[in-house]
Amino acid sequence: MEHPDPPPFDISDIASLPREKGVFGVYGDGSKVAVVACLPEEGGGCHEDALAKLKEHVAADTSLMKLVVVGIHTEAALAAGLSCAGYVINGSQHYEYTNDAGAVRRATFTKAAGGAWSVDDLDRAVADALKKAKTDQASGTASEPVGPAEPVGPSVGPAPLPESAPANPTT
Repeated sequence: MEHPDPPPFDISDIASLPREKGVFGVYGDGSKVAVVACLPEEGGGCHEDALAKLKEHVAADTSLMKLVVVGIHTEAALAAGLSCAGYVINGSQHYEYTNDAGAVRRATFTKAAGGAWSVDDLDRAVADALKKAKTDQASGTASEPVGPAEPVGPSVGPAPLPESAPANPTT
C-alpha cells in the first residue's frame, strides 16, 4: 500500500510549538531543507541511528537545514500530518534514486529503518536536498523556503489522502 505524503505544513509553525505539545527538539536554523522526525520516544529508540545521521547533517549545514523532532501521537506530529513514526523531508516521505548498480531504489520514510527504507536511504535523501540547496544558493537561484515544498528526488507518487484516518494508528 502506498503511503501518502502529509498535507502541506510550515515547519516553523511546528518548531515553535512548546515541549508539552510534543516537540522533543529543534536543530539548525536553515530555511532551505526541512526535516521533521516523528519518533516514538525522545532518545530515538529504534530510530537512534537515523536521528544521529540527521543531526550530523544539521551540524554540517546548520544555516541550510532545520530538523524538528516530534513525539508520535502529539499535537506537533498531527500538525505535520503524521500519525505514525517517520520522516518528512521538504514535505515528502518519498525518495527515489538510481543506485550505483543502476537499479532504481524507492524509499518511503515511514516506521523504522529496515523495512521500506534504510538509514543510508535517509542519509542520501537529505544529502541530495542539501546539495540542491547549495547549488541553488551558489547560482543565485531563488530556492523556495521550507514549508510546503517539492519532494526530494522524483516522487513515487503520493496516493490520495484517505477520507478518514484510522482511530488507533500503529507505529
